[in-house]
Amino acid sequence: MGAVIEAAALPLSNGYRTLLGADDWKLALTGGEDYELLFSAPVAARPEISEVAPKTGCPITRIGSLTPQAAGVRVKLAEGMRPATEFAGFDHFARKLS
Repeated sequence: MGAVIEAAALPLSNGYRTLLGADDWKLALTGGEDYELLFSAPVAARPEISEVAPKTGCPITRIGSLTPQAAGVRVKLAEGMRPATEFAGFDHFARKLS
């Protein structure tokens, strides 16, 4: 699958946004630390999913959508779409361990 990640929709705290400014989303997507649990669900399930957050006290934020694999993974910014590969984070497999 491919995906569109909406940078403005990422659930970042006010303190985080203040500290990092306009490009706050870059570190959230590429920092290499565990950030949030990510899941996908059919559009038809949105009403049921929206009921889960209040019942569990766990916020659920829609940050994008799945697309055909050929479209790749893209980040939606105010100025338009950008390939996610432009913002690649740490690659754990890039170097061989001794």
